[in-house]
Amino acid sequence: MSFNKIITIIFIMSFLLSCEKDKTVTWSGVKDNIIITNHLSNDFETPKALSINSEAWEDGLFITRDGLDLYCIYITADLISFANSGANQKKAHLYIRGNILDMDIETNPNNTEKWIHGNIYHSKRQFLTDEFLTWESVNIAIPVFNEGAPQGINLSDNNFDFFVYMKQNESDPYDNNIWYQNNVDRNLIVEGLAFPTQINSIHNEDNPHIERLSDDTLIIFFERENHPQNLSKFNIWYSISNNNGLTWQEAQNVSSINNFGDVDSEHIQPHLFFDNTINNWYLYFTTNYSDGDKKLAIYRSIKGNSWNDWNAPELVLSSGNSLGIGEPSLSQNGDLYFVTVIENPNGSRYNRYDCDAWVVRKK
Repeated sequence: MSFNKIITIIFIMSFLLSCEKDKTVTWSGVKDNIIITNHLSNDFETPKALSINSEAWEDGLFITRDGLDLYCIYITADLISFANSGANQKKAHLYIRGNILDMDIETNPNNTEKWIHGNIYHSKRQFLTDEFLTWESVNIAIPVFNEGAPQGINLSDNNFDFFVYMKQNESDPYDNNIWYQNNVDRNLIVEGLAFPTQINSIHNEDNPHIERLSDDTLIIFFERENHPQNLSKFNIWYSISNNNGLTWQEAQNVSSINNFGDVDSEHIQPHLFFDNTINNWYLYFTTNYSDGDKKLAIYRSIKGNSWNDWNAPELVLSSGNSLGIGEPSLSQNGDLYFVTVIENPNGSRYNRYDCDAWVVRKK
């Protein structure tokens, strides 16, 4: 091969590599152009992204009712591209992206270079007018396995009455179950407890939301995958405890919500919110049924006479020009926090998708 051909090949390879590099540094322009559609303009302002977002994956959002603490599952990777490629942990290092913070992405059972997993991270602010600026890990973060979908009930002393979350089982079949801690501060503790079999089953359970109804009564909503009683692959279920969480009733399918849409629609990410303006509960949830648009959108429904009696859902937010939205969570003043999944059309096969925290404030 001639010297000129070698130079030409080197030039072409350098150009291609520079193009690939350019694809990974254009996120800000892409994100600036995302528009989420607000269908309740009389209730909410214009949706906007939070300033805390990075090129890491911020998902499974939860805002405390007082609006001062924000939680997420934090993953330092392009999770969709990694999953689409078969989630081969031997190639995990190719998908790593964003600020690693103090995450342990090296400890793993297979001696691979990196290991992609999610941990719960926490951001706090002093005043509602402050921005959320930095993520910090909580005490329950462990390597290798996933913890996420955080949510809790606040006590008057700012501790959590109950804090619930998803935890991946550390042995075969490595499925997702719901765990809890009670009477803990906002940085949590290492040890938690799994819910009993009335809630945790051989099927994946995820995205729990717990509320206290009285001194003794608690209710938990969550999503369950591939259960024989499901009306589609993912359905919302609930269970009640009448003795402050010591025992729980057998979980029930929320059929009045899961019947909404069509047989292929997901019904996931339940969030209960008591709205003083109507003196009733809303159930916010995410579904990919939206008048023919199969992208995920956020709906809400007003409670009827029972916890399985919900009025016709109304569309709150749809995905606009994003790939999808979800994980609704509300502060007491009615500000709605959620996540937005974004595709960078100029991204690489290792860095094309991202998930960020957004808010639409109550008017």
